Amino acid sequence: MMRPGTLNLQITFFSERTVVLILFLIMGTILGTLEGCCPITRGEIEVLHSPLTQPLEIHILDVGYGESIVIVSPDRHFLLWDGGYPERAEMVRAYLCSLGVHELDVVVNSHPHPDHIGGLSAILEAFRVKQAWGSHNLDYREIPIEFRRVIENRKIPYKEIRRGFTWSWGPEIELHFLNPVELVPDLNDSSLVCQIRFGQLSLLLNADIGPRVQQELVGQYQTSLRSNFCTIAHHGGWAYLPYYEWVGASFMTLSVGQNPWRNPRAETISFIESLPGLLLRTDVSGTIVLRGFADGRLVLVSTGPKSAEASGPAHSR
Repeated sequence: MMRPGTLNLQITFFSERTVVLILFLIMGTILGTLEGCCPITRGEIEVLHSPLTQPLEIHILDVGYGESIVIVSPDRHFLLWDGGYPERAEMVRAYLCSLGVHELDVVVNSHPHPDHIGGLSAILEAFRVKQAWGSHNLDYREIPIEFRRVIENRKIPYKEIRRGFTWSWGPEIELHFLNPVELVPDLNDSSLVCQIRFGQLSLLLNADIGPRVQQELVGQYQTSLRSNFCTIAHHGGWAYLPYYEWVGASFMTLSVGQNPWRNPRAETISFIESLPGLLLRTDVSGTIVLRGFADGRLVLVSTGPKSAEASGPAHSR
């Protein structure tokens, strides 16, 4: 029972944003009363709730040698880009659960090498998925049969992506795909490349494209490649190094772990570390979390902890 003259305040399960908004409303009303000013207006409340005032999040998961990235929109919708080797599926699932994920707006497979597509079958089974995208048709020989079956059994809409495809993710975020123009025998060079734009913020996901595609993208897009953030392609393998100069990212992340292909290449890392941007590696820092704002600001939120090393069957480089 509350004693007379005391005030019992209990705030539970509010997000940081909600608590700040409540305090802002209270202070605005008090100041308006004390100073004869109007209290905070509906228009100001709408500005506080606007997606443009809230950040998106980029989570680069430490899946060893492979790649898995979660993008969280300002209104807490989720996109998953790749899922690492099959052995990493449970780690990816648990991480998504820790973010409060029940539904994924899109699951993207950049290309069907096992260190990218391997963990996705289990994720498609574990969560509601609105749609799935990939570089190849579901009948392609490198697509795991489990991936194909869960797409078909759960009737998840599936789309093959090519250069020029754009998608609006809510009112403020746009996804623009720069590769592939067409499929080529090298699966890495058939990888999806996606530029995500949120106001003045730009994120570039490069998957496993090699030097030939990187050079072609420079010729095709030039200054349009400029982005605040980018992933280092193909786990730091051979690269057309001027590509990263054209991108000019302030943050770059490298998803890598133990592997028999000697990635990352010393020449690639040496060049990237000479650039003004900051390079972060999952084999050094663990899972990396960044927060990006529509005004172009990008903030490192956290790194680590390092996960156990992943291993998996060899595939073509």
